[in-house]
Amino acid sequence: MERYEVALELARRIGHLHERARAHHGLGRVHLADGHDTEAKAHLEAALAAYTALGTPEADDVRALLDRSGGATT
Repeated sequence: MERYEVALELARRIGHLHERARAHHGLGRVHLADGHDTEAKAHLEAALAAYTALGTPEADDVRALLDRSGGATT
């Protein structure tokens, strides 16, 4: 998890939206695996927003993950 946190901080500093989305996506998956649903949802929603803004196909993956975890958003 620490590597995703470092990646997120670096992506924020340099303003790289895609890398920020990837870090949020990774953190969301880790939190889900650890049973931290609230934290997972926050990271996955941030990833979804970024991927959607970028128009990347990863948005579909995150949306599906949110659906499966009971945290679906539109």
